[in-house]
Amino acid sequence: MAQDEGEGEGEEDMLDLITPSFVLGHLYHDAKPLMFGIIISIIFAIKIFKNKMSIRKKLYYILLPLIISLVMTLISNAPSPKRAYFLNLLYGDEPIQSEHIHRNENGWMFSGSTVINIHDKPHIFVGGGDKQKDQLLLFENSKFINLIDETILSDDSNTLSAVSFDMDNDGKDDLIVGRTNGVYMYKHMNGYIFEKIRIIGKEDKVPLAISVSDYNKDGKPDIYISYFTHLKKYRGTVFNDKNHGRKNVLLKNSKVGFIDVTKNTNAGGSQYNTFTSSFIDLNGDDWVDLVLAHDSGEIEILKNNEGKFESILANEYKGNWMGLASGDIDNDGDQDLFLTNIGSDTRRDKLSLGDVKKGQKQAFKHFLLRNDGNFKFTEISKDMGIDGKGFGWGAVMTDLDADSDLDLLFAENTKLFPLHHVNPKPGHVYSMDKGKFTRKMKYFNRYFGQTPLLADINDDNRKDVIWINMNGPVNAYINKNNDNNYIVGDLPSNNKFVNAKVVLDTGKKKFYKENVQGGTGMGSDGSNKLFFGLGKTNKIKAIRIHTIHNDTYTIKNPKINSVIKGIKNAIRS
Repeated sequence: MAQDEGEGEGEEDMLDLITPSFVLGHLYHDAKPLMFGIIISIIFAIKIFKNKMSIRKKLYYILLPLIISLVMTLISNAPSPKRAYFLNLLYGDEPIQSEHIHRNENGWMFSGSTVINIHDKPHIFVGGGDKQKDQLLLFENSKFINLIDETILSDDSNTLSAVSFDMDNDGKDDLIVGRTNGVYMYKHMNGYIFEKIRIIGKEDKVPLAISVSDYNKDGKPDIYISYFTHLKKYRGTVFNDKNHGRKNVLLKNSKVGFIDVTKNTNAGGSQYNTFTSSFIDLNGDDWVDLVLAHDSGEIEILKNNEGKFESILANEYKGNWMGLASGDIDNDGDQDLFLTNIGSDTRRDKLSLGDVKKGQKQAFKHFLLRNDGNFKFTEISKDMGIDGKGFGWGAVMTDLDADSDLDLLFAENTKLFPLHHVNPKPGHVYSMDKGKFTRKMKYFNRYFGQTPLLADINDDNRKDVIWINMNGPVNAYINKNNDNNYIVGDLPSNNKFVNAKVVLDTGKKKFYKENVQGGTGMGSDGSNKLFFGLGKTNKIKAIRIHTIHNDTYTIKNPKINSVIKGIKNAIRS
């Protein structure tokens, strides 16, 4: 959500709200350890008031719990860049930083990002703010170098969303970006040479996410654009006024270019102000469905009925749904969903509460939705160990430690401590262990993060973590989890394999992936390489690739700790 505009609204109103109960409420929500320390210090002071011990000793007993609780409060709340050294002592390795710091003084805070392959090397495209260059980052010699000036990919407008995909099946990744001045495709000609093509001109709406798939199975990739409110207007959370939002757009790829087929296909959805959307085949019928994360509304599923969409609500809770991640967490062959929300610890003010009507249910925590089949979902975040307290943004799923279980990463910030100040919190990593997620401190982010991005930037066949930040540099963490076996499926980034289902069969257990292109995270798109962690498993019986166009390929006895390139040596059935 556009936090910067909402925060600036009503500074005078905040003064009226600062009452003793207001202060105590903030201490309870944002500084529980400090409040507890104050109480203990008061109890100690009462107990030792008439004690004959020295003044120094009395001060020691009174101040010690206060100091400890203050340190705990600083750790648990939003760290600022000024406390970097202190945090490094707590959290581990210093990240690799780019020189790019996103600016959003005169525009929207969001920064679209994607991984685009150029010369068979992953490059990180990062959107700039208003009148700021975009970045094209290549990791070489243990540092990022910016190559944007070698291309025509930059623009002075806010770049809010991005996706890379081989749109014309020529073997080279093209780039699609959403900006405040329109939506553009950069056709990849050769090397760093691109041709700029305008898809949609400037409109009074904010393109926050772009997804690509073949919704009608005609063999050509189509584009879905998620739009968020007006370019200049933002009133906080609005659940019941669709006029405040702007409709999403489905663009059909045709001989004459991209055609808006939103109305004919019912692809706009029933609720606007959409933060993130993604094509995901949720019921396994090879017709890609649409998942919509509405910042002011419900989690909406658009079921694809052979090219026509039907709106289904995943649940009845209204929320500020922002980040979207997908993956098969229970390994049953279908895609489960994780969506971030404003968090249970966020203060309920005008910004986050919204215009809720009597009888409407509002959720604040993040949702982990288990796919039960036939578009039925069960919310299991608490059962799976996800607390969802902080203000959540972009999210991704992958197996970082290669133990065969999916891990979950998401940006989480906007902790309101001290009073009415917006600060960043560390990003979070949840690692699955024995069927539940446990929060880890590895791959943290000390800045105001938008989303984690996944890419193998050092070519060791492990997904590294790149934090895309709204107020700081791009931060990258090299994945050093190399104790377990793995295999990587490097599928071509083209229409033939978009949303393909990949099954890895060890002979004892099967693992499932879907090749989702764009929309997950937040305004971001990760690498198309599908990573399978194997743990200590050292033999694979087969890998099967099933496409939405009903083609199936089988690769028998692939070598572990290797990269499977496309369908080489595959048996077609």
